[in-house]
Amino acid sequence: MTKNVNYDKLPDMCWGVLAATNEIIIVKKGEKGYYKTDYPAAKSREAAEEWCDELNDRMGIAKNVRKAMESGSMFGWDIPAADPENAINLRYLNK
Repeated sequence: MTKNVNYDKLPDMCWGVLAATNEIIIVKKGEKGYYKTDYPAAKSREAAEEWCDELNDRMGIAKNVRKAMESGSMFGWDIPAADPENAINLRYLNK
């Protein structure tokens, strides 16, 4: 992780959505990839996103933080999209 990204705003873990299957996953700060859960896949991407956001909301984790952590886990933690301050501006955030 580099100092260009504000990692203090990231939790140790959050719930995420595996876009290819609509599965709920666990993303851990600083780790590449994801962890599977026992949750069944949602019927649609929208349902998966809603469910995931509800789980994160219970832990006080905002949608932009989830998006930042999903980006970091896929593309590396040293990119601007891994910073929740930048993730809020990503076009796909509301999709």
